[in-house]
Amino acid sequence: MKALTPKAAVQGRESFAASLDLLLSRRGILPMDGSAYRRLDRVDTVVVDGAALCTGPPVVVEATAEADGWDDAAVWSAATRLLTDDGGANPQQNGARLRLGPPRTTTEPGGDVRSLLQGRRRVGTVTIAPELDPHAEALLSTATDAGLRLVLTPHTGTREIAGLADEVTPADEPLVETVRRQQPDRHGVLVVSAVDGPALMAADVAVAPVLDGHAPAWGADLVTGSGLADACRIVAATADARAFSRRAAGTALTGNVLGALLAGVGSARYGQRKATTPGKWATFTTMSTGTWAAVRTAGRPVPAPTAHTPWHALDPDDVLRRLTDLPGDEERRPNRAAAAVGRVAALPVVDVPARFARTVSAELADPLTPVLATGAAATAVLGDVTDAILVGSVTVINALVSGLQRLRAETALESLLLEQDSCVRRETDGDSEEVPAGALRLGDVVLVEPGDVVVADARLLEVSDLEVDESGLTGESLSVAKSVPATPGADVADRTCMLFDGTTVVAGRGRAVVVAVGQATQAGRAARAAGRAAPRPASRPGWPS
Repeated sequence: MKALTPKAAVQGRESFAASLDLLLSRRGILPMDGSAYRRLDRVDTVVVDGAALCTGPPVVVEATAEADGWDDAAVWSAATRLLTDDGGANPQQNGARLRLGPPRTTTEPGGDVRSLLQGRRRVGTVTIAPELDPHAEALLSTATDAGLRLVLTPHTGTREIAGLADEVTPADEPLVETVRRQQPDRHGVLVVSAVDGPALMAADVAVAPVLDGHAPAWGADLVTGSGLADACRIVAATADARAFSRRAAGTALTGNVLGALLAGVGSARYGQRKATTPGKWATFTTMSTGTWAAVRTAGRPVPAPTAHTPWHALDPDDVLRRLTDLPGDEERRPNRAAAAVGRVAALPVVDVPARFARTVSAELADPLTPVLATGAAATAVLGDVTDAILVGSVTVINALVSGLQRLRAETALESLLLEQDSCVRRETDGDSEEVPAGALRLGDVVLVEPGDVVVADARLLEVSDLEVDESGLTGESLSVAKSVPATPGADVADRTCMLFDGTTVVAGRGRAVVVAVGQATQAGRAARAAGRAAPRPASRPGWPS
């Protein structure tokens, strides 16, 4: 019975959890309960507090005009200017000062209803909520990409991204009740919340980002810095933890099978003495690979942030000012096409060996590989070394050949994509130059004319009889006439002051500033959301995972 032990699986999980704990602690994640990392492989549901996603400055999310001479767009724009200036400018219209009245609570959590006053007359009503965190959408996308069921609590500021969730809970349901409702049938629940103590205590894994101006939620298992970037790391680590736990269990089973063969078939002296050796090697393997898996998990880059600023609701001057004030180069990173250019350029010298090793590893990550490896080892244990070498050689040679073919196919595909990269005219110091689409960054000013394919989302600054075909994005069969004035509160199809990635200019000319590239564009976000189910009604609890 010495040959049959689960030690390899247990020690492998412990190695992964301990290494991940150490590495993420160095990144600023404070473990109030380090055992939370040992429960990551059991998580299959993520509950996100909508309030934790909204950490930005207040913005207008809805506006209604209530006086003659005012429309919804005018009310929205006036309230936005007041919020931007903190009410200090006190703009005037028709000789009377504009101001926002005191806040009133709404039926939907997280928002305030305020009256827009012109002198003593109320001209409209606006709903105000905090702006989404730059990594709010990335957190929800990370949860769905990890194969987790996503539950979101309602919040006025999360209307734009609520469609990513599998379920949006009722407004009157406490967060702790939502957590407990997800936990029957041994479902592991990870909660992301900044302030809710009971829900954090009830969760299997509780993650609490620190909000500026608020005390940390010390009842959480893991306390992260401000923002949601570290929460994205932890949610993504659940998929790696599950995958490694399965591999560790398979390795432990292999060691037990080989040890049992030695004990049952080997000689009475040699077999009994060496029966524990496969289990020891399996334990060493899982512990070393667990550490390496944790290093890879902790080193994975955080998804790129997405600015949820309502560019279409702002005047051109406000857009240019906000883009100028972006914090650092992280927000102005090039899109994926530029990264592909760099990868292709680096292929001949550096990247080929590493990519070839990854493709071979991918070929070996086949369900039959552990079976063949176990069979070859068992054959060697029984004394038939020749058959073991033949099986192992065929497996390795097949992986090498298949990996080489995959590498060549990927290189050819990247070359084709590089050749198809569009060019765009970018304005530089009063002049224009043609640059690859992948070189565009936030804040770049581009020029468009008939026949151009728009390669980024951009806010128009100047137009001259500009018309754009947006059928690929909105389904509108007719071309859309574009203009400069802001369109607050409008749906994507009605945002006439915006150019969208993937659309085509059919007439006129325009000048616009880039506000989103790559996956942060409307087209990129639509592609990520394609195929995802709509939020399930809260009246159907216990949805099977």
